[in-house]
Amino acid sequence: QHESWRIRRSMQLNLFIVMFIVFGASSAACVMQWKVYQTITQERMVHYLVIIALGLISPELCATICEFFTAVNCPPVANLAHDADLGMIQVILQGMGQGFLSAGVPSIVNIAVQIVAFRWEEFYGLVLLACASLACTGWQATVAAFGAVANNANRIVHLTTVNEIAHHRANACASIGTQMSHNGKCVAGQNAFF
Repeated sequence: QHESWRIRRSMQLNLFIVMFIVFGASSAACVMQWKVYQTITQERMVHYLVIIALGLISPELCATICEFFTAVNCPPVANLAHDADLGMIQVILQGMGQGFLSAGVPSIVNIAVQIVAFRWEEFYGLVLLACASLACTGWQATVAAFGAVANNANRIVHLTTVNEIAHHRANACASIGTQMSHNGKCVAGQNAFF
């Protein structure tokens, strides 16, 4: 019931709800500019909506990619743990490689999204992309702050109690907390790109 992946998916679902609300409001504004005020064409409205959607989804996509390479319950970290008997150098080199992948693949996603936005709407597309990306950054920062709080709570629980259930729950929160902290760093890096 209190497994780290369930908590993460619950937080992701909440973020998707926020994204849906932001996209709905943006869509209403774009449709109003196209239909009512006739200040933009239908093609430009579609471009705006796609750029906004890319800006909303790309930070979470990048965070999910980072999570795949760094989460305890994902194959790359399990493979690293499995290869630990080969020695310290193997773990360090393989860990560094996974670290580069966890940063490099999201960078490629980021660059692709920026190219699409620039090709369609030039600099205004980049500005729109950055604004859409920042729309959910507050939520992501809150989730990243949860990571630090969960890790500190884990330490306190382990130092102050011997209750096994409390230890299990604290360990689950600490596991998700570590992922959340890393995801927050990934999103902050992506927003710096924009």
